[in-house]
Amino acid sequence: MSKLKIEENLKTINDLYWNPWIGESFSNSTDKLLIVGESHYADPKNNESIEKHKNVDFTKKVVSELAIKYLTTDKRSGTLFRNLNLALIGQDSLKMEIRDEKWNEFAFYNFIQEPMLSIKKRPSKIQVQQGWKVFIELLSKIEVSKVLVIGSAVSENYNKYLKELNISFQPLKVMKVISKAQLHRVLIIEIDGREIEVHFIKHTSSFFSWKKWNQYFQEINFFKSK
Repeated sequence: MSKLKIEENLKTINDLYWNPWIGESFSNSTDKLLIVGESHYADPKNNESIEKHKNVDFTKKVVSELAIKYLTTDKRSGTLFRNLNLALIGQDSLKMEIRDEKWNEFAFYNFIQEPMLSIKKRPSKIQVQQGWKVFIELLSKIEVSKVLVIGSAVSENYNKYLKELNISFQPLKVMKVISKAQLHRVLIIEIDGREIEVHFIKHTSSFFSWKKWNQYFQEINFFKSK
């Protein structure tokens, strides 16, 4: 399925507000990896912040800028994407051309499809429930081999939401303990006769041991290039 066809299919999802990032090489990738973030954050006191979050291509812009173009070696810059790149790709991810190549094989979107108005605020149960609805519909519109979810908050009550959506699944299972707070857990769900692995890891924005995760991802051959 071409990138253009994928993007056309995604337009039929009513509650998908922000267009996902679909890499140019995603369709030809050996592992069609969908990376799922949690939320975008808008400053309710800043009109510019509010307005930019109204752009349906805001997620694409975030990936293009923070994950690829403007990420630096400064550990304070773009921590979420810096640590994610280092975990998935390794030290080579500090080179923009490497990031550009790899992200062209990825897809990315945020689970919560409305801006959070404070970085300290967590998604409500209603927002998470709606997020699962959109997530399942998205998986029916795009050919995905594997999903990587950054953060575990949206996994709470996953079984309740999947049952409400009549989705067959194998329960969430701990696959690796990186540390007490850093678990690799996998949920297997069935969409249109396809089994899809949904991998949950600790949120990469803080207290994330990217070296240990990178070593582990290499050991299990988590992401295979085309």
